[in-house]
Amino acid sequence: MHVDLLVLKVLTGIATQGAVSKETQKTYYVTTFKMEVSTNGEDWMVYRHGKNHKEAVEKIEEEVEEMEGEEEAVEKIEEEVEEMEGEEEAVEKIEEEVEEMEGEEEAVEKIEEEVEEEAVQKIEEAVEKIE
Repeated sequence: MHVDLLVLKVLTGIATQGAVSKETQKTYYVTTFKMEVSTNGEDWMVYRHGKNHKEAVEKIEEEVEEMEGEEEAVEKIEEEVEEMEGEEEAVEKIEEEVEEMEGEEEAVEKIEEEVEEEAVQKIEEAVEKIE
């Protein structure tokens, strides 16, 4: 029998139940069993009470700590991504402002050219009147 508890849990006991055959009325029950534990479904360790109990608990605790570290790393990466998204928005806004400023610079240059042309034209008219 294989049981997946979906999350890490501490088991404090396992109970088995015997049965009576309907045909022979003979009683059957479990006299021994072997239990293996795994935290990832791939690496299994035979549980022997008293012998490797402490080792199995320590291994599970280490794996839980690793998972918690991985969760913290994921959270940190998610925060960094959010910051980057905010920075991207700021960069886009700055780029838009730069484009607007470039458009304004072009408008200023055009106005300066028109003013300069107008000034040159007035100077030429003034020179003609003097002559």
